[in-house]
Amino acid sequence: MRSIKSKRLILSLLILTLVVVVLFAVKILNRPKPDLDYALIEKMDFSGIKLLMGEPEFLALAGKGNPVAGCIGCKIYSYYPEWNITVAVSDSLGKFHKNKVVGIETEDRSYSILGVKTAMSLAEADQIMKEHGFTLSGANDHIYSKGDLNITLSDYEKDGNIDKISVYVLDKLPKDVVH
Repeated sequence: MRSIKSKRLILSLLILTLVVVVLFAVKILNRPKPDLDYALIEKMDFSGIKLLMGEPEFLALAGKGNPVAGCIGCKIYSYYPEWNITVAVSDSLGKFHKNKVVGIETEDRSYSILGVKTAMSLAEADQIMKEHGFTLSGANDHIYSKGDLNITLSDYEKDGNIDKISVYVLDKLPKDVVH
């Protein structure tokens, strides 16, 4: 009799373990993932600084820079005059890109992002962005989106030419975090 009870106990434990493993696997497989074209991101280079570069590697290359106000959710948001770029490093609240470079902005004509440069016409840039699979999602500042990657082409002079390029990777916050 004891052997039948112990066999049932072992079988029950195996079934329980299997159920827990299946539930855990379903949760992992169903969690949202970043929608990013990593090959495209790899092509974006600002003097060695790249999107999704880890904070330690970034700080070793660039240092702290000149802090700039106005970035909610940034651990670092600084201007680097030697490269004429502003860089945003996420705080630890994001789900996918904690403590990584999530934004880079420039007004410098020496940078080309997928073939788009400042001083280029917005019409020419629009064609290039569409060729790379981006869709226009904001009319005023020409915000282009491809999954969780946004590129904003700002025309402050309102002359039809790009004055500033901003490249940002979007992140998702945990449900209980309000920013």
